[in-house]
Amino acid sequence: MVKNNITKPNMDFGGLYKRKPIYKNLQRKIVFTILLVALIPLIFLGETIYYQFAKVYKEKIEDQIKYQAGSQSDALEIFLKERSAILSGIADTHRLEYLKQHANLMSIFNAISRRTNGFIDLGIIDSNGQHIAYAGPYSLEGLNLSNEELKTIFALPFFILLGEDDIIQDSYFLMNDAAMKQGSNRFERGKKFYSIAQREAQVLDTELNWQLITIPGCGHHPNHDMVSKIASLILTE
Repeated sequence: MVKNNITKPNMDFGGLYKRKPIYKNLQRKIVFTILLVALIPLIFLGETIYYQFAKVYKEKIEDQIKYQAGSQSDALEIFLKERSAILSGIADTHRLEYLKQHANLMSIFNAISRRTNGFIDLGIIDSNGQHIAYAGPYSLEGLNLSNEELKTIFALPFFILLGEDDIIQDSYFLMNDAAMKQGSNRFERGKKFYSIAQREAQVLDTELNWQLITIPGCGHHPNHDMVSKIASLILTE
């Protein structure tokens, strides 16, 4: 008889079960590594997109403010120059005694109103601030701005932004005698306007809640620093 010498394999299932925690730890490490490798680029990409979007959005806002400020500044310059020319023409061609008569002033006002809608009213004010003649829809003749009303105006939050390089006398720059007494350029005139307000506030013994802000390197048209300052004032008010 042939004896079967085939031996049965030693199946140690207990050792296999003992190694299962090792596999689980390895599985967790592999999953964590895969997630880490997948998420880090996504987080980096998201931060980059957010930064670029915020940068572009800020630049667009600044460009829009700069464009609007520049265009409105030019329009206001033209508007004021035209109205100043009309008023100077009236003052140069009529005597004060003639203009003090209500009927004469009303006739001039009606003639101007037929050609332009830039004037709401027309008045003659003396050196004391007294309305000695008036033509228009309001009852202002004989009135004067009281000290209490000035105090109210001085208490309002008001910002005067000036470019330190706004010293060019361009075609919009008023150069009559009265205007030149205020300064030889816009920067000087802005500072004088603020100094007069300071002086009047001291006379009235009241606080001036106005701020004079000068921007270095900025001319008549707002630059990046001017736009940034305007934006910050808008957002904080």
